[in-house]
Amino acid sequence: MHELSIAQRLIELALEHIESHPGSRVGRLHVRLGALSCLQPHALRSSFEMAAQGSQLDGAELEIELVPLLLYCDRCNQDVEPHSLKAMICPECGLASNAIRGGRELDLDWIELFESADKTMATEDKGDRDDAIP
Repeated sequence: MHELSIAQRLIELALEHIESHPGSRVGRLHVRLGALSCLQPHALRSSFEMAAQGSQLDGAELEIELVPLLLYCDRCNQDVEPHSLKAMICPECGLASNAIRGGRELDLDWIELFESADKTMATEDKGDRDDAIP
């Protein structure tokens, strides 16, 4: 079950992040999960909840954004979403394609922090994707 190791890494990244924000706690983590990541969202969420118990992230929410498989079709000259992960075929024209444009993501996109002193919410944008999960 590799979801547990991914959940543990997400927790490590969040703990590293709150070190630079004393007095903060994590409210939510937002993860982008591609269709080809081979991870099950429900298993990742359960693993996260289990791994976070007793830590500073106990009670934090893991928000998962599912990213569909996107292929580039040479004939249609556009990105398309195939009907199946097994058939890498353009749903518009039927041309086979192996030019994957999306669906491999496993990114920690952002972390939502709460200031413990006044309960003010602060959101840290991780849009640069430097914290992609290895």
